[in-house]
Amino acid sequence: MTPVEMPAFIHNIQCGRLLETLRGETTQREVAGACGWSQPTQVDLERGQKLFTAEILEKLKAALGGDAEIWEQIARHAELGAVQVAKTDLRWKFKSEPMRKLVDMERTASVIRCKASMLLPGMLQTVELMHYLMEVAGVAAEEIDRLIDLRVRRQEALLDTSRRFEFIIDQAALARVSLISDTSGTWAGQLTRLAEVAMLPNVHIK
Repeated sequence: MTPVEMPAFIHNIQCGRLLETLRGETTQREVAGACGWSQPTQVDLERGQKLFTAEILEKLKAALGGDAEIWEQIARHAELGAVQVAKTDLRWKFKSEPMRKLVDMERTASVIRCKASMLLPGMLQTVELMHYLMEVAGVAAEEIDRLIDLRVRRQEALLDTSRRFEFIIDQAALARVSLISDTSGTWAGQLTRLAEVAMLPNVHIK
């Protein structure tokens, strides 16, 4: 996927916010009635949970009015919000939509901040720690390798020096790793991993 300034779903949210601003004191029910759809549909549009087709935008423009500049913004966000990501893309390897959105944001955000109070963030975990945590969580054996592969591929984002990553790790998150019955070097390997990542010019860990 060609990098964009924001993931597609964020552009749709921006569309919704602009429409809500245009609506002003007019109720969602009134706008929906003027456009010929239900109030729940209008709610979904303002939340950015629907794609904005040319027909939908024309009806909204007739109902809401507004100057040409704001409609140019809306049209631009609608265009970028409709961009389809190839089915071979990493995002489709994840089963849940929240994880797909997280992957989109990880690859397009200029700054990513993460605070971990319970577990080390997946972006920082070693393969050994990932495997241990998934086994403890009861993940099916046949799924573990697939999920680990996806997490390792997500970690490649750390190598993009055009973006900045900030991780705040609670002492308790580290303590949980140190308590693992360690016959495989998981604890030592994880400390080494943290030290290596912390050396990257675009990563700050504290």
